[in-house]
Amino acid sequence: MMDRLSDLAHRAGLAVLAQATGYAFLMYLVFSLLVLWLETRRGGRAGLLRSRAFMNDVLYALFYRGGLYAVFVWALLVNLFQRQLAFLQLGLLRDVPMIVSVPLYWLVGDFLFYWFHRLQHRVPALWAFHRVHHAAQSLNTFSQNRRHPVEYTLNSLVFYLPLAFVLGLSTKSWVPWFMTAQLLESLQHAQLDWGFGPLYRLVVSPVFHSIHHSSDPRHFNRNFGPMLSVWDYIFGTAAADAVRPAQYGIEGTVMPESLAAQTVGPFLVLARSGLRLDAPTSAAAVEPAPPL
Repeated sequence: MMDRLSDLAHRAGLAVLAQATGYAFLMYLVFSLLVLWLETRRGGRAGLLRSRAFMNDVLYALFYRGGLYAVFVWALLVNLFQRQLAFLQLGLLRDVPMIVSVPLYWLVGDFLFYWFHRLQHRVPALWAFHRVHHAAQSLNTFSQNRRHPVEYTLNSLVFYLPLAFVLGLSTKSWVPWFMTAQLLESLQHAQLDWGFGPLYRLVVSPVFHSIHHSSDPRHFNRNFGPMLSVWDYIFGTAAADAVRPAQYGIEGTVMPESLAAQTVGPFLVLARSGLRLDAPTSAAAVEPAPPL
């Protein structure tokens, strides 16, 4: 009887996960297609839809947003380590009104991810995986998803552990937060000349984040903010100019437009270097930013 109940509970959990993933993907797809339409209206983007890079970005999006990653990677990790992470379940915001808890989580999560993003550009072993994202020589709304599975998993842990365990934000609060996050993520890598006007120093815009992908040495190690650009102004990593750069990518590095090569490549680099990679020196380089 207990085995039967356990099996039913397991199936119910998978059903809830599948339903939530489906809603999330539908929401992301609507936002992204809208932004893609705005991109094509901008002009000069007709060849985007036919490029191998764009198709790979779409495949990354389908994997991470369509449910495969959530079921085969994220759910597996959570189930494997749920007992070990029980000590983190503090539920600090469990009984806090939504109008307070959502902004607090946003600030805490964004602050943590800002510093983790800086570490990805400082620590060679982390950079080996993060460079897959920065090697793209063109940007579009789906470029947000061009990330190595190791990086994506680490990002998820940094961003969602405070939500699910430490802060214990009520699931009723997820919808408004998640919708806003999805919209901003769809916009950040889009080829749009949007700076959000007076909000440029507060919220990450397409122009602000495009500078982070610039191959211009003046932009190295700048504009790290994930959703809020204010951290870069507080900690001195904001770029002085506020216009889209002319070129993107990592100078001297051409990464093959092959999902297999992009997945295996970082492991090969780490194996050859014995985890002693040189610090990144272009596109997302560590110089001349202030020290951590």
